[in-house]
Amino acid sequence: MILSVIQPSYFPSVSMYGKILVSDIVVWADTFLFKKGSTINRMKIKTIDGGRWLTVPVLTHGLAAQQIKNAKIDNHSAWAKNHLRALQNNYCNSPYYFYYIDELQDIYNHKWEMLAELLEFSMQFLQKKIPLETRFVHGSRLPVIVDRTARVVSWLKESGCDTYLFEPHEQMLFDQNKVREQGFSLKHFTYHAEKYHQQFSGFQDSLSALDLLFNEGEMSASILKRSIVLNQL
Repeated sequence: MILSVIQPSYFPSVSMYGKILVSDIVVWADTFLFKKGSTINRMKIKTIDGGRWLTVPVLTHGLAAQQIKNAKIDNHSAWAKNHLRALQNNYCNSPYYFYYIDELQDIYNHKWEMLAELLEFSMQFLQKKIPLETRFVHGSRLPVIVDRTARVVSWLKESGCDTYLFEPHEQMLFDQNKVREQGFSLKHFTYHAEKYHQQFSGFQDSLSALDLLFNEGEMSASILKRSIVLNQL
């Protein structure tokens, strides 16, 4: 069984969703620190002018080291209304827009207070539309271990998995040999985006999985699978 660790994100990217898709168990790492400028509280959509980030404002003053699970949304701005309008304006002509917009509108009409709840709900929305057999485990329910290598080993044991899946940027963050010495296997995940139909000219990758869903609907899962490359190490 394959374990991967995912930093919670706001309507995760296509590539992140692909990583989740090929994992048996995903640690939803809600104890990781909140970082400004990351995809934790923002997603990228496509507009006629190119990529555009939609950001959920978060209260950060005096909270430099807060965990994702403790981050609160700053509701002083009309961010939800603006995000919904951006989706409506840029995807209203996409083939599957009307299949999903009503449910998304319900999400944006809800008054969210905690960022973690919104992130989890956005993930659950995608999970219903692009079905997964993956089981999620909150990092807050697992042992707190600072050392990255020891944490990987511990979480593999806790989850009953025998293989750890990681991306290129993660390979310098833990000791692969020590993980193997504990009897576990490693798999390297890369995502080579297969071009799919998009609104406006040119193809852009690294967008939110909402872009794929609006444009390809029930074909989304097969497109994701064809874009994934796994290498046993």
